[in-house]
Amino acid sequence: MPTVTPSKPARPILRAASFLLFSGLACGFARGQYIPPDLLGGEHQGSDVLRRNDGQTYATDGHLRPDVKAYFEGSPVNVYLRDSSRVSYTYTIMHQDSATADTAYRVDMSMMGGKVVSPSLVLPAPGVANYYRGRNAVEQVPAFYRGIYHNIKSGIDLHLYASLAGPRMAIVINPGADPSVVKLTFTGQDSLNVDWMGSLKMYVKEHWMELRQGTAYQVDTSGTIIPVDWTPAYAHQNGTAYVGFTFGTYDTTRPLVVQIGYGALGGGGLDARDMNWSTYVGGTGDDELTCVETDEDGNAYVCGHSLAFDFPVDPGNSHYAPFNPNAAGYDNAVVMKFDGVSKRVEWATYYGGAVANPANDPEEPHARTEARKLAVFTANDPAQERQYVFATGVTNCTDFGTDANNQTIFSGAVQENYLGGRSRMWVGAFKKEDGTRDWATTHGQGSGQYNSREEGLAIAVNGSGQVSVGGRLHRTVNFTLANPVFPVVTPTGAYDHNGNTGGAFVVTFNPNGTIYWSTTLGNYDQVAYTQLTDLRYDGSGRFLWFTGISSGAQSVLDLVTPTGSYSNQFGTAMIGEFNMTTGPSLNYCTRWGGGPITDPSTIGYGLDFDGSYMWVVGGTRRSAVIATDAPLPEGPSTIYHNLVNASDPGPGNPCDGFILKFDPMLHTLLYGTLIGGNKYDMLLDVGHDGENVYITGESRSTNGFATDLNPLRYFQPMNGNINTRDAVILGIRAGAAPPEMIWRTAFGGTVSERGWGIAGSTAPLSDVYLVGGTASQLVQAFPLHEFSTTSPLDYYQSLNLSGMGAGGSLNSWYRFEWGLDFENGTLGFATPEASHQGHDGFIASFAAYHPVGITEPATPGDGTELLATPLAQEASWMIHFPYPGTWKLDVYDATGRLVRSQHANGTAMGLDIGTEAPGMYLLRAMNGAEPPRSAKIIRP
Repeated sequence: MPTVTPSKPARPILRAASFLLFSGLACGFARGQYIPPDLLGGEHQGSDVLRRNDGQTYATDGHLRPDVKAYFEGSPVNVYLRDSSRVSYTYTIMHQDSATADTAYRVDMSMMGGKVVSPSLVLPAPGVANYYRGRNAVEQVPAFYRGIYHNIKSGIDLHLYASLAGPRMAIVINPGADPSVVKLTFTGQDSLNVDWMGSLKMYVKEHWMELRQGTAYQVDTSGTIIPVDWTPAYAHQNGTAYVGFTFGTYDTTRPLVVQIGYGALGGGGLDARDMNWSTYVGGTGDDELTCVETDEDGNAYVCGHSLAFDFPVDPGNSHYAPFNPNAAGYDNAVVMKFDGVSKRVEWATYYGGAVANPANDPEEPHARTEARKLAVFTANDPAQERQYVFATGVTNCTDFGTDANNQTIFSGAVQENYLGGRSRMWVGAFKKEDGTRDWATTHGQGSGQYNSREEGLAIAVNGSGQVSVGGRLHRTVNFTLANPVFPVVTPTGAYDHNGNTGGAFVVTFNPNGTIYWSTTLGNYDQVAYTQLTDLRYDGSGRFLWFTGISSGAQSVLDLVTPTGSYSNQFGTAMIGEFNMTTGPSLNYCTRWGGGPITDPSTIGYGLDFDGSYMWVVGGTRRSAVIATDAPLPEGPSTIYHNLVNASDPGPGNPCDGFILKFDPMLHTLLYGTLIGGNKYDMLLDVGHDGENVYITGESRSTNGFATDLNPLRYFQPMNGNINTRDAVILGIRAGAAPPEMIWRTAFGGTVSERGWGIAGSTAPLSDVYLVGGTASQLVQAFPLHEFSTTSPLDYYQSLNLSGMGAGGSLNSWYRFEWGLDFENGTLGFATPEASHQGHDGFIASFAAYHPVGITEPATPGDGTELLATPLAQEASWMIHFPYPGTWKLDVYDATGRLVRSQHANGTAMGLDIGTEAPGMYLLRAMNGAEPPRSAKIIRP
């Protein structure tokens, strides 16, 4: 790598750099060595410490390894500090079956041309450890926070140190040292890739290790951090990977530091790994986010409800002003859109009314409107007349705002005002672009039905713009259960469930907002457990799947099981499909879970179509299921499978979650399992991206649920729940791939969380979004993570403003019985937590694809690198090719998507990416059969 000669003695011009590592470190003074400040925070803390090797370290062949001087304990990837200036990284794959041998992978790092030195261990950590192996005993072994390879090259030190986020690394280039000689070598990998976050990934037998993108900086006399520009260079020759650095202007009279590693979470918790954003969303009253969906561009839409008058519908930097900026009632629906790239609030709005009906209702005197679920139109729409997000929920407000904008496709839509009842379902259409509400209506059981309830709990939209809404019904007359008076609409040949006798309902609207069909379904019981909880169209939009619960002695669930399909007459979870083009007709319907239909022990709660298969999730109190109800397909041992409820016996309901995978064409059940810990577990939603399905819910378990399956995915263990709960996240291979479990973690702080909604995206910029409610404050270790510390656009709220818990223990007005029945063993309204527990909503996002990489061929080590020189105009560079010729320059964004391709003859060309989003871009230049040259730039 060429060295640039200083032009001025005082502040020579050198070229700056950064570097990458899957585990990392920090820096102050120890034994006269410079330990610089840590930019990421949390250094010299946590349990992942450096344990000195006093003879307790063995190789896989059983021999002692005296060359290992220390190693990090607890790191997902093992890090060994060895003598002779070497550091080894190993990763062990543990196989669940005894027939497959466990496998260890190893990559060694050293400084090219470095001196032979051993690490000095400094900054003692508390505690000692004892080790016993056969007759050998190694006792009183100390631990340290930092190891330093001093003067590994002339004037250059290599630091590895502990932090709350795991090991970190720093290279300290002291005054007078030459940064151009810093060249790290790696051996043991098969290939070298650069991923979408700029990290270097070394592949070893289909597995990979990551060198995390680093930061170069200096510290002035006042302690101010001064960033230094950098460009890393990579090469892969004869089985060895090289990482070198090119530096920008910096002060040669001060140490130059290159820091590598993961940052500590601002609110506590564990290693963020692939979590790129996590924030509270709420005001000074109780808030909860209940659903999240994505559009074709990867933007996220969420809905929920808030008791706050200052919910962030207008946070100050949103793209559009709120359609309704004011909280009209006591509890108000909220709908929001977040930009998928910047995490900016594009728009947000309140929705609801101010007057409850009746005002003197002893059960609920307050004006309440909640949004429970939403659906986003994502199909081709040349006329741009159907670009809406649809929300549904429940309201008791007589002044709920209905409308049918006559300048839109909804000019003739139904707009039914509040006509009576304790509560009514509502549905609204909001423009995806700016949140304008162009259509809204309520729907209820008939005029003047004071003791009736209708609640919208599910919504789906297909490619033609047809919208279907589902939920539950209830009605009493003189305190006695009575059949609902549900307004059915049954075209000739349509399914009608014997009139209005069911406890669940479906209403389908034409694309213009007129009613196409409505019916009840399911049993009708005394306490309104029967309900339709989720709806999902298949890929064709012709078939509408549903799930929920049907229990009770009155009426029956119509079972339709074609030859060869999965069928069950027992259990209370209901799963089925309507053919929306013939009738609509009931094509398929089955129960699931086993046991008597009068015992509401099983509920289906979430549905998702992954492009090929339909997934159903929920929970059951049944002690076990049979293999027919939860089949295990052929495949590797990483397919999770369990037929027995793992919950401890009562008191309370020993509930486990369940996961089912259906072939929607044949209605066959391909895979099923129970999953849970030692207490109550419930799965509430499922979504997908191009590779996996993702599931969320809640758990009161203290063990048996969370397992760290992948060192690159976010992970935290279960909390010691007594009267608290955790949100949970699961990931499973989707489509035709064997349904291997790839992600299994808790999420939240030390108080209570519920994961209400989860969604992936098949857009190139792919995140997994999680939403819900949390009672955990910042000091109670809720895992906060700001998306960008430099951008003014991303939404980030670091405080749980909560309220006085007037909503009650994350218990919405809809009364989510299944999350609150732990204490007394019944499905009543008992709450095991404090009934006045304040809470905020939250949203978090995680990187979806692992890895996302762009293959980087070897770069010639003859000085023929690609150079990018910034120009005065923002987001513009002059690209310098190594020699004259005909060149093609490809520009890739952070997702690996090709965003620009240009051609040039000569040795240079201009590049302007001002129209692209801020972020990191990879340049690749090609000239005939010559190896490609590459460089990275950051568009501010």
